[in-house]
Amino acid sequence: MSNDLFGSQGPGDRLYADAVCAQCGTVNPESTLICKTCGNNLRDQRTIRLAADAELTAQAKPVERRRVVLGLLTVLGILLVLWMVFNVDTLANWLVNSQQTAINIQGTLWKGKDSAIFNQLLDDLDAVEFSAAESRAALANPTASESMDGFYVLGVNGPLGSRPVGSANALLQEETLYFVARVGETVEIRGKAQQQGSSWTASWESAGAQQGELYYSVAGIGVLKPEGYWECFGQAEISEDGYEFIAGKISVSPSLSTEGE
Repeated sequence: MSNDLFGSQGPGDRLYADAVCAQCGTVNPESTLICKTCGNNLRDQRTIRLAADAELTAQAKPVERRRVVLGLLTVLGILLVLWMVFNVDTLANWLVNSQQTAINIQGTLWKGKDSAIFNQLLDDLDAVEFSAAESRAALANPTASESMDGFYVLGVNGPLGSRPVGSANALLQEETLYFVARVGETVEIRGKAQQQGSSWTASWESAGAQQGELYYSVAGIGVLKPEGYWECFGQAEISEDGYEFIAGKISVSPSLSTEGE
């Protein structure tokens, strides 16, 4: 069964990340984006590590032992601060839940207490239809809005621009962003995201996908870009590859709404 949520990935689409999690020590499969044990962002961890390595290489010259020790302590201190900034919420969750437990994602999202919210969001999404031109326009010029609520077109970037691959519907209640999405003709995604600084993050236990009779956990991060679209990174537990996609908000005209809307 195919587990490619956003189309075939070329060599340039793969997201590189550390395999060994600095937070919990787990050795993850190659190209894993988010640690499957504690949820640590392995892509950001790799970026920070490479920046530190470059700094150390540039400063490699004969110096006194004391200066070497002080320099290393300074770099380690900076890394620790950056790591805490990127992972403060994940760290807290890891300290409370030190052991990974099996996740019943179907029971949590499709049959749990929030299933009514997800079902309504999905019904609303299925009640509208976007033309190919409207979908491309939403990715190129997303609707400007301060509200997170509403419909989105999902797309992947290619040589000829952004290509639509799905649609989504979101609802912000208090501090939780509920979302559902349809990708292609076979995949349904639903989950809850929490804000972490300038990004919104969905963890393995709060997001999942359905493909036929198969249910599995997914995780992802979304960042709002100045151009108005969301840049998103995600991963499914059944795949070692990460996926990069964008989401552009789209207005729904009365002609696309069902009766009663």
